[in-house]
Amino acid sequence: VPRPAVEFDAPPEPKVWCGFPQYDEGPTYWDTHYEEDPEPYDWLEDYCDLRGLIEDVLGGDRAVRILHVGCGSSLLPELMHDDCYRDIVSIDTSAVAIRQMIRRNGVSRPGLRWLVQDALHTNFSDGEFDVAIEKSVLDTLACSSEPSAVVAA
Repeated sequence: VPRPAVEFDAPPEPKVWCGFPQYDEGPTYWDTHYEEDPEPYDWLEDYCDLRGLIEDVLGGDRAVRILHVGCGSSLLPELMHDDCYRDIVSIDTSAVAIRQMIRRNGVSRPGLRWLVQDALHTNFSDGEFDVAIEKSVLDTLACSSEPSAVVAA
């Protein structure tokens, strides 16, 4: 007995927005965010929560070269510096966040470096860092207009 043809509705278009701010506006969104809220902020966990994990992963070696990706206004590099990690480069696409971090740390933590760079297109050499730390960049990338393409890049 032949089965009757069944018609299916086309699947709904995937939502791009993820219910979060318009992250895929890129630096424009983040510059506005940090201008409106210049106070330091740690998304997810802070250094106190991550210290043991970081020490375990790095074997307690405080001389490692660290790249902190998507630093925003996180206190992580400052607190790591105060805990004797000295070679930390922090990058973010927000020039506003980077200026705020330099202003806050330039005198008290002169060894920290802060650069405006896109995590997907840096100008660092292979092997320039021993470890990269990122806490929230993947969430931001996943909420872009084409998350699969961006994350796969």
